[in-house]
Amino acid sequence: DLYTNVEIWPDVKSLPAQLGEVGGIALNNANNELVVFHRGSRNWESKYFDEYRFRNEVYGPIEDDVLIHVDTRTGQTKYRWGAKMFYMPHGLTIDHEGNFWLTDVAMHQVLMFQPNNLTHPALTVGEKFRSGAGSSRLCRPADIAVMKNGDFFVADG
Repeated sequence: DLYTNVEIWPDVKSLPAQLGEVGGIALNNANNELVVFHRGSRNWESKYFDEYRFRNEVYGPIEDDVLIHVDTRTGQTKYRWGAKMFYMPHGLTIDHEGNFWLTDVAMHQVLMFQPNNLTHPALTVGEKFRSGAGSSRLCRPADIAVMKNGDFFVADG
């Protein structure tokens, strides 16, 4: 067999009660972690967007921690973060330095967090809630790929 399904992994008792739609997952091999980027209590529905804009920013950011770090050996949740920071989480990449690159399609932004500061992004690309094209705006960025030299690529809209 090419793979084995482990029915008891992750330990569901250690996951948050409101594990929402998962937008991205990535391995943080340095810490033996699987990081899950989910939407908490918010569901992706087409009514939330018009052609280019997220219509429900009045509801505020997601109250739940939307990033969950799970120990790959035990399936236990190690820690969570990201409450009240995201509106519609989508893409997640962890670069070779352990930085977290996250996309939020509602905010039209890519945010990079360093592992020693998970409260404020070290880099923000795009203007919050303003879609567009060009060097300063994004339109529903979906994912990120990061090279070892720090260059990065964004799958935009």
